[in-house]
Amino acid sequence: MGLSEFDRDLLDKCLKNEPGSWEQFIDRFAGLLIGVVSHVAHSRDIRTTIMDREDIVAKVFTDIVDDDFRVLRNFRGTSSLYTYLTIITRRIGVRQLIKLDRKQRKERVTAKTEVDFEAPIDVEGDDFDDMLATLDEKSAQLVRMRYVQELPYSEIAKRLEIPENSIGPMLSRARTQIRESLSENEK
Repeated sequence: MGLSEFDRDLLDKCLKNEPGSWEQFIDRFAGLLIGVVSHVAHSRDIRTTIMDREDIVAKVFTDIVDDDFRVLRNFRGTSSLYTYLTIITRRIGVRQLIKLDRKQRKERVTAKTEVDFEAPIDVEGDDFDDMLATLDEKSAQLVRMRYVQELPYSEIAKRLEIPENSIGPMLSRARTQIRESLSENEK
């Protein structure tokens, strides 16, 4: 199956930096990328959280836009855009998952008391508000909207009046702060 007319049009709009095209691209392909990362992690027996997978997908999207959409400009159109993005995501995902796996192994070996960073954040637990207290107000709102209310990036962007493409990096920083806070509390 070759490149569909819809995807060709979307690709052209992204490469021309037309307003709203990148957001439409993300909406169209984010689910695919999450699925690919989940599959690769499962096939390599690497434990991940939704936060880990979202970080990897954010890295994929960042690599796609780097160097003026170099990854998309290299697309020849001989396959579907889904197939091409699956391959790109798998390549980047494998590298990122290997790094994550090494980091997890190193933490398990060097930690005096093991903190299970792979465990999902218990949003209904008493500790959740304490974790959010370590964040600035906007980051705490962002974490609540994403993980408690499970809002999509587009809705979070509207409510917080921030660019949609800044949500992934902000969530990543918030998760890092939460993990560091958990680690310090365990010592």
